Amino acid sequence: MAEFGYSGSAKGKGKVYLLKEVKYKIGCTSRPPPHKRLKEICGIRGHHGIVIVETFPAEEMNGAETAAQKTVEANLSMRKETHTATDWFENPSGKTDNEIIECVGPAVNDHNRQEIEKRETEMQLS
Repeated sequence: MAEFGYSGSAKGKGKVYLLKEVKYKIGCTSRPPPHKRLKEICGIRGHHGIVIVETFPAEEMNGAETAAQKTVEANLSMRKETHTATDWFENPSGKTDNEIIECVGPAVNDHNRQEIEKRETEMQLS
């Protein structure tokens, strides 16, 4: 199984997760619990030193994951790894786990709110 791509259904409800090795990974999964995805990634990376820092419920995982990734790049100066096609981020400014959680959580929540409003509008129009 490739590390990149989606774990489960990319659309719909699931979890956005924040993993930490030396770098951080912001990904998503629709398969409960997120620990299953962690085990897959540990096997792909070749060791088990990766931990789940936090998970965030997502109304629409793919968009919430993208929002979180863009937010840490813009607000925390975190950089996506350039040599892989995965969602691993370098943390050159040395932000703490809590600082990253405080950035990712609101980004996911804002996206959730937008998705709920979008669904409510669509329901009213139909």
